[in-house]
Amino acid sequence: MLHRITKHFRPGDWHDMEFGFNQPLQILIRNPAGAMVRIRALWITWEEKKLDGSTLQKIAWKFGWAQIKVPSECDVVYYYGTDGPPGDIINIDF
Repeated sequence: MLHRITKHFRPGDWHDMEFGFNQPLQILIRNPAGAMVRIRALWITWEEKKLDGSTLQKIAWKFGWAQIKVPSECDVVYYYGTDGPPGDIINIDF
């Protein structure tokens, strides 16, 4: 099940969003435009994506941290969990 989460972030360094260990996890995120999202385990970056503010990004992993770097202070809304959403992911309410 995916859970809707809102967190406040400030610009600058990378900030931890969620941690996952030994289970399939995913984040669905769209905003803010210009933000970078990555999955990191120890010193290795597994995946990194830049958000454009309109395209829904899905990031999946089994071990590590989901981190974000935002261009300005903002609240970030995303979905996090172990399973995909029911129905069409395009209709998720951000």
